[in-house]
Amino acid sequence: MSNRNNIAEIIPPKKAFVGDLEAPLVLMEFGEYENEGCAKANDVVKKLLKQFQGEIKFNFRHFPLIQFHQRSHKASEAAVAALQEGKFWEKHIMHFPELAFLKCRNSSL
Repeated sequence: MSNRNNIAEIIPPKKAFVGDLEAPLVLMEFGEYENEGCAKANDVVKKLLKQFQGEIKFNFRHFPLIQFHQRSHKASEAAVAALQEGKFWEKHIMHFPELAFLKCRNSSL
């Protein structure tokens, strides 16, 4: 008996979009979850998605700077895992309020 029917499709992060999938414009960010600039950009992205609903879609490309932010890679892995469950955006926006905690923890390394 074959298990071919039980094979799960892995969704690559480059195919993960937030917003209207039919939107003509793509906003793409290369970022990470321990960077203050990325956290500020996330606030702007949320406003843009709301303001231009139906006109833009957003794609976040994970680019963790592990030489500076040791926990960023694991945070990216968690977001990609959430993507597989259809919960990427919820996990993505949850990581940025954790920024202060992650920075505090990194300072002791």
